[in-house]
Amino acid sequence: MALAPKFTITIDCNYSTVTFVETTGVYDAATNLGGYTSPNIATGDVDSTALIIKNVLTDVTFDTITSITASSSGVTHAFALTALLVDGVQLYTDYLLDGIYDITYNVIDGITTYTYTIRKLSLGYLYGLLAKGMPNLGGCSCNNNYLNSWLEGFAMLKGLEGASICDTDAFIEMYDKVKNFLLNIKCNC
Repeated sequence: MALAPKFTITIDCNYSTVTFVETTGVYDAATNLGGYTSPNIATGDVDSTALIIKNVLTDVTFDTITSITASSSGVTHAFALTALLVDGVQLYTDYLLDGIYDITYNVIDGITTYTYTIRKLSLGYLYGLLAKGMPNLGGCSCNNNYLNSWLEGFAMLKGLEGASICDTDAFIEMYDKVKNFLLNIKCNC
C-alpha cells in the first residue's frame, strides 16, 4: 500500500480562518495501511507539501500553500482567509465567499506525489443573512408570517447544503433563490 495522506479542514464560525489538521497517522498493518513509515515513506522522506484550494463554482484556484510540514502525529496549521492569494493578490478582506471548494493536499517525496482531496461548502454569507433576522423572531409578534418565513429560509438553506453534494448546477440555481428569499424576509408589523 502507498502513502495515503488524510486531513480535515474546519472553517471558523466567522468564516475568516481555515484550520488544516493532517490525520494521515503512522502506518499500521491492521488499521492504517496508508500511514507514514515502512513500508510507506516516512515524514523525513517528504521533500515538500502543497495545499491547493479551488472554488469549484468560480474556477478560481488560490496560490498553493507550501508552509505545511508533513506529520505522522498530526499537524495543525491555521491561516486567516485574508492570507489566501490569487496570483499574489489578496482576494478576501473579511470572510470566505460562499461556494464549493475542492481542497487538495499533496505530499511529495521527490519522485511521487501522494494526493488527497476533500470538498468543503462555505455558506457564511447566507447564514449571516439568516442570523441577522434572529433578533426579529421575538420582536415581530404581530403575526406568525415572519417566523414562518424565517423557518422557511432556514429549511431552504439546509436544502442548499444537500444540493451542493450532488449537483453543482442545482446548487448554483438554488443559491440565488435562497439569497433573494433571505434578503426579502420582512416583519411587516
